[in-house]
Amino acid sequence: GGTTKKENMIMIVVFAAFAHLVGTALALPVGDEVKSLPGWPGELPSKMYSGYIDVGENLTHHIHYVFVESTNDPSNDPVVLWVQGGPGGSSLEGMLVENMSPFQLNDASLLAQPPQLFPSSAPWTSVANMLFWEAPSGVGFSYCDGG
Repeated sequence: GGTTKKENMIMIVVFAAFAHLVGTALALPVGDEVKSLPGWPGELPSKMYSGYIDVGENLTHHIHYVFVESTNDPSNDPVVLWVQGGPGGSSLEGMLVENMSPFQLNDASLLAQPPQLFPSSAPWTSVANMLFWEAPSGVGFSYCDGG
């Protein structure tokens, strides 16, 4: 089933704490750092993290996030939260097709295996750190235990 009001409130509090850590540049889990992407040649333009935040009364909801550091001045640039419209819209769609990250996909990208990423023409990451949050559980790579 869906999340309860209490679980939603817990998720909001956990997200706020997580956003604070990201915003103050304390640190993201080292194990969540992405070092390369299929379809992208060479080094990534900036640091990138992908992982899960466990939320809910029994921590059974696992909310997926992707954080992409600014290519400008990550310590001083703002953190922008992106949650795709929906219901059920993955924020990774915005990340990869709406010029928000250093990479983009288009129809031609999908002809290659793996799909070819190419540089965004005017990425938001040139002026901001981007946090892509896939909520609620069941959206994108987010999930909950037991289905």
